[in-house]
Amino acid sequence: MAFLTDTFTETSDTALGSHTPDVGGTWTVFNGAMTVIGSEDRARGDSSSTSGAAYNSASPASDEYDVEAIVRRTTTDANPLCGIYVRYDAAGPHYVQMYMSQPDSLLVMQEIQSGAVSESSTYSKTWTADTNYTFKIEARNGSNGVKGYLDGTQRVQITWSGGSTAGKAGIRARLYGRVDSLVATDYSTGVTLDCTVGNAVAAGAQANISAGTTINASVGNAAAAGSQANISAGTTINASVGNAVAEGAQASITSGTTLDCTVGNAVAAGAQATISAGTTINAGVGNAVAAGVQASITTGFTLECTVGNAVAAGVQAGISIGSGTVTIACAVGNAVAAGVDVDIWSADPLLPRSRRIGGEILQAADDDVVARAPSRRIGGPVLRKPA
Repeated sequence: MAFLTDTFTETSDTALGSHTPDVGGTWTVFNGAMTVIGSEDRARGDSSSTSGAAYNSASPASDEYDVEAIVRRTTTDANPLCGIYVRYDAAGPHYVQMYMSQPDSLLVMQEIQSGAVSESSTYSKTWTADTNYTFKIEARNGSNGVKGYLDGTQRVQITWSGGSTAGKAGIRARLYGRVDSLVATDYSTGVTLDCTVGNAVAAGAQANISAGTTINASVGNAAAAGSQANISAGTTINASVGNAVAEGAQASITSGTTLDCTVGNAVAAGAQATISAGTTINAGVGNAVAAGVQASITTGFTLECTVGNAVAAGVQAGISIGSGTVTIACAVGNAVAAGVDVDIWSADPLLPRSRRIGGEILQAADDDVVARAPSRRIGGPVLRKPA
């Protein structure tokens, strides 16, 4: 959740300390001076030789949060030094900053403790004038926990050596540096669910897991028994041992989802799964859809199973018209096992040209007639699906 958002919008040039952000508290300039440019809707420093720097009073929920902004340099200055801050604590001051250094052609991240640089990380970069660059700092604890991103790719990192004070988010720039579209967001777990032992989503929990989420479970279930999971397109569910969606779980798995399971079932016994077109279900050992499960499988499916059945005994599978696009493959065992009720209809099958009726062999003379005999007539050349 964003605790600070600022598009730096003003109708005329305004001192940053007098500017109100879209979301958040007040701005305090602690070094030099800064202005919000009315004609650009960007913030800049007021001096070409001294950096302006400021922090916002909005408080993050903890010392782990993200700060992101768009920065740029203009054509008339070789030293913009524009960038962003996390964990700014005026008592030290202590903070982490990441900024553009054009004379050195570097992206620079520094940890400052009691006003002195305690750690630095750099990445070589030539900065093109009047070009937007997206800066992001992820403030996390632990070894190399503070990471810096340039246009979505991690380039620098440091290990925070200070205390657990959350501090504030901030910005910096000289006269010809620019900062825009600042967003500071509390770090929230749950985007990636990892579990070595136990369940990623515990029994009885309700989970809405959005596109692009990865759920990993080495032991146990990714979505445990009794949980209700809505898993959107693009989600990957991996389970080394156990079930990706456990017994009793209700899962709506949409187009593009991949369910992988090394041991056990991708959808376990007793689970109800509606799996849309385009989904791939892979099972190395066991069944992709286990015994007792009711699965509606539409056109465009690939069901693969190295050992065992792609659709197990007792399963009812409706495979729709147009099943020429459905692939059911199994190296060992049955693709559709004994006792399964399956309707597969596609093109009308042609009868062979030769028929034996009683003691006579009837040979079709052309494509229009299958058999000619005074006492026999077999319709057209096509065997139709019963009405």
